[in-house]
Amino acid sequence: MSVLIYLEPLDTLFFRDSRPFIAGEDTLAESGLPSPLTLYGVIGDYYLKKQNKSIEDFYYKKDEKLGQYKPELIDSNLKIKGVFLKKDNSIYIPVPANLYAQNRNCYSVLLPHQSKDGSEKWDINNQINPIKIPTTTHSLKPVQGYIDIKSLKPYLTHNKQNFYPIIYPESKFLKYEKRFGNRVTKNTKTVEQLYWTNQLRFDEYLERLPTNEIEYLKAKIGILIDGLDKFDFTDGDTLSIGGERKRAKITLGDENILSCLDDEEVKKKIQETKKFFVYFITPVIFNAGWISKEFLQKFNGAQLVGAVVNKPIYFSGWIRETASKGRPRPIIKAVPAGSVYFFSFENNNNFDFNNIYDNYNLNESLSDIYPNAGFGIALIGAWDY
Repeated sequence: MSVLIYLEPLDTLFFRDSRPFIAGEDTLAESGLPSPLTLYGVIGDYYLKKQNKSIEDFYYKKDEKLGQYKPELIDSNLKIKGVFLKKDNSIYIPVPANLYAQNRNCYSVLLPHQSKDGSEKWDINNQINPIKIPTTTHSLKPVQGYIDIKSLKPYLTHNKQNFYPIIYPESKFLKYEKRFGNRVTKNTKTVEQLYWTNQLRFDEYLERLPTNEIEYLKAKIGILIDGLDKFDFTDGDTLSIGGERKRAKITLGDENILSCLDDEEVKKKIQETKKFFVYFITPVIFNAGWISKEFLQKFNGAQLVGAVVNKPIYFSGWIRETASKGRPRPIIKAVPAGSVYFFSFENNNNFDFNNIYDNYNLNESLSDIYPNAGFGIALIGAWDY
């Protein structure tokens, strides 16, 4: 049974990007939203402290729920099954990379191109088709931001006529604030060098409760977790998160809000078209750049026919070598959330797409690296030429 929790920041938050930063030597430290790996550590740290256990206890002894400390995060008991943003009683995820805008209210869903007579050739793998750009009088632009999951059904069921997504830019959830610091010399206690950081201020808003009362809230980070139970979290508790160990308040969520992402109508449409796509809602790390044979083997019997993949992003983290010492994890290149991979099983009547859907639609990770940390979580949808 999965648990959905929300983290509401009580102050600005700071999550360093993959570039090195040393206060006093560098003048700027950039920040962005936390990686799934960071949130995995936040949840584990909160659980251990709630159980009055130290990291040393966990490092040397197997925990009843977390299991044994394993830095690879492949078969650990604790799993992150999804990361979201929450605002106004809605859940938002990164916009699919094949969604392009003609204007503010008109969107096009880009799909692989089909060569009907076989006369068209391209300089990529013969089995992988380029993405078709529709003819329009308006210039198409990729959509950036986050999409309300309640408006996703037409996209997942290939219903172009009724697709009117609710999309917000990142600025609707958070703002960037400059925070300044200084390096002081040990002997004279004088300022030697100034530096500044970009920190995240989560948006504040008013929300009407079922009792008709108005509550003052902030945008939140949602995390879907396997391996822990609801009673492992206390509603209203705070935990440490990000640089400077700022605090965030825990709110228990209702997992049913995600039920719209598990839809029998999607399975029915896939059965009709014999085509499905994999839409990553969290970043995914493959062993070989934008794809890997391990990823393709999970869909053995279906053919990859196209993909829309944005430019890579980079992650690091912290790995323990002893109970008290550690080192940075190596920087790893990842495929960003929103990337979409298109498959077809038109030539395979025995392909078990129901099993694929049940296994990987907001469920098991498709990431080759750190799968249990929340990388490689995807939604499955139907498409057709």
